[in-house]
Amino acid sequence: PPLAAKPEGAEEGGAGRRPVILRGPPFAAAGGATLRSSLHVGCAWVAMDIPQCILAHLCRYLYAETTRFGGLSAEQLYRLFLVAQYLEVPRLAALCERQIKGRLGF
Repeated sequence: PPLAAKPEGAEEGGAGRRPVILRGPPFAAAGGATLRSSLHVGCAWVAMDIPQCILAHLCRYLYAETTRFGGLSAEQLYRLFLVAQYLEVPRLAALCERQIKGRLGF
């Protein structure tokens, strides 16, 4: 079944924005057990209820180990911090925490 990720602002009534539909790998629907084993594909599809903006920052950090916190609000930084803690990405969680403390003046 397709997984729907809420677009940013959806919980505040973001009218006119469609959810992003993620579909499983092509081999999943067409008897893909033999194709999967022959390609040695090791991917997992996980439903995530986080805003697309936060997911994009998480992916950027995981692939490039860089961050761009300038465009994030304090609430978005906190959500990214919680996701990093939940997924056990301690360096990203520490960077988020430092940014939050800096913005709040601690």
